Amino acid sequence: LQTMIAGWYQSGTEIVFACGGSMFQSVAAAAAAADAYVVGVDVDQSFESATVVTSALKGISEAAQLSIASNYDGTWAENYGGKLNVLGVNDNAVGLPTDTWSLEKWTVAEYEALLASIKDGTLVIDNTVLENDAVVNAGLENITIIYE
Repeated sequence: LQTMIAGWYQSGTEIVFACGGSMFQSVAAAAAAADAYVVGVDVDQSFESATVVTSALKGISEAAQLSIASNYDGTWAENYGGKLNVLGVNDNAVGLPTDTWSLEKWTVAEYEALLASIKDGTLVIDNTVLENDAVVNAGLENITIIYE
């Protein structure tokens, strides 16, 4: 994996989203060798490598709190029992770490405004994100996403 990612960086890739748990160390090592960058996943991984720009957080504690609270308030079967549940921004179950913010062209205030637009329904994220160009419509014109 590290060799493959090193090839990406050598070919001009600037940042890799290391979204596979155990793959992080290999991607971070390739990034360090290429003076490139990584986006971590699950928890704030900025403490693990200087190559980390940010991390895509899972609100694991928020999900646990929602589930446990539903047990105590008697709504477990209705809300969670035997069902697939997808939590998101409105549940505070996903996000970026703001305490270790290192993005240079996007501020915490702009990020929080983006979250607010998702929460109030102004910006809708769905499975057609590629067709409706939500990245550009969200005011993030300086980002190019290549899915591989």
